[in-house]
Amino acid sequence: MAVLPPEYRAPRIAELDAQIRAQAEEDQNRPRPKRKSKPRGRSTPPLPAAVRKETTRFARGLNRRYGQPLRADPKLRDRVARLLRSLLLPRPSRRGRPGFDSVTRAIALLKRFRRQHPGEKPEERWRSICLEVIPNYAGMTKLQQGDARVKLIARVKDRIKKRKRRARRSARGIRPAEILPLPNPA
Repeated sequence: MAVLPPEYRAPRIAELDAQIRAQAEEDQNRPRPKRKSKPRGRSTPPLPAAVRKETTRFARGLNRRYGQPLRADPKLRDRVARLLRSLLLPRPSRRGRPGFDSVTRAIALLKRFRRQHPGEKPEERWRSICLEVIPNYAGMTKLQQGDARVKLIARVKDRIKKRKRRARRSARGIRPAEILPLPNPA
């Protein structure tokens, strides 16, 4: 777009252009106040000496062993750092809905009671587990106790089956996402 000479432009626009130019010259000629630079401090606390020393030793060992591949692939360093970060605590939570705490505690108690009392009948074992895991179990009616016990036993068995299925799949090298239902030939 061509700029028109001032004689063809409206007088108000020429006046505004002159004001803009004058303001720009003023800004350039104005002395700027000097800011005192603040000493830059650390935004995070330093690493403990033992952690820094161990991490440095580990990194130098990786450089010694795998220097050639690290130089050849610039993104390998990022992948190594990401892997190390994923292995450090706290680990991210597992995918999916978190399990019931009562089921987790019941599984732990079941293992413990099986070791401690190998000859005990399952009904007695589950009665002991329900008393510890289900709140107000002793104050419930027989019918409520039966419902709560059956629900807990079903949840525990489902969790144990799910763990076994997951272990079998990982042993075969199959991830759950790779298992898809086959289409029906209809």
